Amino acid sequence: MFRNFSTIYCAGTTTVFGQVSETYSMDCYFRQSWVDKRLAYRGHKDTLALSISMLGRIWKPDTYFYNGKQSYLHTITSPNKFVRLYQDGKVLYSSR
Repeated sequence: MFRNFSTIYCAGTTTVFGQVSETYSMDCYFRQSWVDKRLAYRGHKDTLALSISMLGRIWKPDTYFYNGKQSYLHTITSPNKFVRLYQDGKVLYSSR
């Protein structure tokens, strides 16, 4: 059903590093892409920018950081997420 799943981690900035506790904090943009043939479409546009409300209606991977102590999604003023859908069913999901 799903193929070509890839996770792309980009634009991370380390903000706090604890030398004694060996922990760190970072702010990053996290992008993932996968192909879900159920979402393939025909039309004039090569890509569609989906609204945030559509996120709850499509399959998303349950991604986590291995050995992560704590993590959260940035939500100041509004959720920092976007979803782009391609004609072949490829989904690009980005969050901060």
